[in-house]
Amino acid sequence: MKKRNKKYNPHRTAIHFAKSYTKNFAMVWAGTLDAKIYNIKNNSKAILTQAKMDALTKVAHKWQVHVAVLLRDNNGRDYIQTQELRFTQEYYSEFIGDVINETMIDLRNSCNQQHIVNVGWVATTSEKDISNKAISEMMTDFGAWDFLSPVESSDLDKDEREIA
Repeated sequence: MKKRNKKYNPHRTAIHFAKSYTKNFAMVWAGTLDAKIYNIKNNSKAILTQAKMDALTKVAHKWQVHVAVLLRDNNGRDYIQTQELRFTQEYYSEFIGDVINETMIDLRNSCNQQHIVNVGWVATTSEKDISNKAISEMMTDFGAWDFLSPVESSDLDKDEREIA
């Protein structure tokens, strides 16, 4: 006897709506700050209801993650180095953390250690590519650039010694 699936499966419908809704949002994390939600469609910070947050975190998605190292050179110019991770299978948000952390450590170690300001990542379920400029703007909105690089810290120490 052939098994028939329900034509209108409410569980499958709920998952479909959760996946389509979350395409407009990204989770952004920078350094010691908490992860925040960013609306990539409107380019603005977002506050989600608990149900919408559950759609992002309690449903498995195909994630696209941009790991970023925020850098500032000796002349005070900001620049960013990123590495993109695309997951081909669906995962819950809590299970991709180890891969993100390993990638972030490798990327951070490959950068000029004297220029590092902060590290972070942007995770989205959207297939749309996110440019380095957009990632930098997201990090700016959340205050990730508000730190000093080791070069700037040593310059401040020199200035303080000269004043004294």
